[in-house]
Order: sequence, then structure tokens, then C-alpha cells
Amino acid sequence: MKIIKKWALLTAIILVISFGLTACNITGKISEIPITGKVAEEQSNELFGNQFELLAEASDLFFKENRIQIMEPADVYNKVLLIGNPNYYVVDLRLSGHFAGGSIQGSVNIPYSSTWRMGQIAKLPKDKKLVLVCYSGHTASQTAAFWTMLGYDVAVMRYGMAGWTKNKDIIGSGTLPCAPFDNPISQEPIQFNDSYTLPGIDEEVTNLAELIAKQSEKFLTSGKGSVITIGTVQTRIVEGNEDGLLLVDIRQSQDYQAGHLPGAINIPFQSLAEPANLEKLPSDKTVVLICYNGHFASQAARVLNQLGYETVAMKDGMSAWTPDSAIIGANPIDCSWIVDYPTVYIKGESDETGVGCS
Repeated sequence: MKIIKKWALLTAIILVISFGLTACNITGKISEIPITGKVAEEQSNELFGNQFELLAEASDLFFKENRIQIMEPADVYNKVLLIGNPNYYVVDLRLSGHFAGGSIQGSVNIPYSSTWRMGQIAKLPKDKKLVLVCYSGHTASQTAAFWTMLGYDVAVMRYGMAGWTKNKDIIGSGTLPCAPFDNPISQEPIQFNDSYTLPGIDEEVTNLAELIAKQSEKFLTSGKGSVITIGTVQTRIVEGNEDGLLLVDIRQSQDYQAGHLPGAINIPFQSLAEPANLEKLPSDKTVVLICYNGHFASQAARVLNQLGYETVAMKDGMSAWTPDSAIIGANPIDCSWIVDYPTVYIKGESDETGVGCS
């Protein structure tokens, strides 16, 4: 009950702030808005308190709520596109040129690199479920975490356009592996008792929504990658024993115990932002998150990046690391279920900020 009340309060504050956002502007920053009543009494020109702790508490509530829906491409086709359901709003996060070359009918385009721009976010409907689509599901999952923390109702289409069509001209670099690797597995749990100093955050913001947006802006404009491939993990960590990366398996403990990457520690998704677990994460190493198929790891990577950690998700997760479903905790990856759902071609070129925002 305490968690629900805290989340409700945080969401209420964020919603009040978000409804006052302007549409697209040059700077992409949140504008000054008049707020009255109790919120105005509690709000000043500066967000007081330990900003890391405030954001960590909001992050912990995000993980425990676990509200982001993963929609199958078939459900998007049947429940959204086929009947024209007005309760859904499809947002394509791919580059504008790829969006124009083939997209889901009725979707709008906000390229991933600009998903931090509050002017664009403010134009998204609060009364609909946003269905995010990218190349393979990973950057959509990252964005879903960010926008959910801003108060939006967000879903992710599993495997992105790679799960929607077999057309490689549309999929681009998002092609799925059609069979899992058969990489080494360990059943020896790793006891990890190290403790690290928590990152510091000190931004000139007036509220939690601005802080969340600012931290995502910093990540998205840094040029840092959001995923690491299985081949890189195998070469650099498992075979190369590289010390600059920490493997963190965020699956449920029973699935971790059934089998995991050699050297990986276990911090389940829902407890990832608890204070004791955040202290286990080093700020001088890259944290590699591993889940079932990459979607949950991508959500978690964005939240931890917002907190100041260097974090990436292992692309496609355990479903592509091993063919053993008993170890994965889900089915291994394959392409046999993919069908060619219809796409539309947009004549002409979109600008880099995406359709619907100049």
C-alpha cells in the first residue's frame, strides 16, 4: 500500500507538470507554467533534497510496478490496426528515412535520438496507450521506461519491425537471429559482496519530471550505445575475462539458478533499484544487463542510465544465448512465427525530428 501511495503521488505531480508542457519548440525544454494550490506551495524554483535519492525512489517504484506491456505483433495487427482501435497510438522510433520506407499504417515517427525532446513528448496523448515500435524492440523498451516514468501509458511491440515483417529493406539492422547460440552456461551462483559509492546528481531542475527528462537527455545526446551484442559479451567477458564490465542477470532468481552466463550476478528486475542493490553497481565499469529477450534489460538500462550508471542491455537476452528453454525461463529465439504484416510507404523525406513536429 505504501508503494502504491508513493507512486500515485509521484505520478500525480508528473501529470500536473506534463499537462502544462508546450508543443514543439527550438530548445526542447519544459516551459514555465503557472501552478496553483498545494503543488505550488510545495514547489519552488529548485528541486531540493538529494536528487539521486529522489530519482532512485521513483526508479524503485517503476521496477516494482512493472507496468509496461509487451505486445505481440499479431496483437498490434489484430487489436490496433485491423479494427482501427482509437485507444492506441503507435509511435515508430526508427530513423525518419527508414520510417518513410515502410511503417505501420497510422503510426507517427519520433526518432529514438530525439525522444528526450519534451516538446514532442507533450504532443503525445495521455488518454491512449502508446505502442512503441523500433528495429528489434530494444530502443523502444528504453524509451518506454522513460516515458512511463513521465506518466504515460506505454506498451512495446515485441521485436519491433523485425517481428512485423521479413522485408530486410524495412528491417535494416534490426534483423533477428533465427536460432540461438549454444554458449557456455554456469549453474554456480556468484556471491557479490562489493559495495560502491552511489553516483551523484546535481541538475538545475524544479521538479522530478524535469530531472527524469534531463537525465535521459544527457544519455541520448552522449552518443553512448544502448545494447551490447552476444558476440561481444562472449569475446570480451566470457572468453577474454575483461574486468571493465559487470554482468548482471535480472531474471527471476529461479531462472538464474537454472543457468546463467559465467560470472553473472543476480539482481531480479523488480528489486534492481533498491538501495542495497544500487550499491552493488560500480560507477567505473559498464554494467551489462541480461534478461529473457532483451526487452526488460533495455527498460532497466535506461532507468539505471538516468541514475548515472554506465549500463547496456545484452541484445536478445538469454533466448539467443542458449537453446535450452529450461535455462532461459522462456522459449529460445526463432523466426518461424514472423509473418509479413502490411506496411505503408511515405513519399518524400521526413526531417530528422520526426513526423508531427517541426
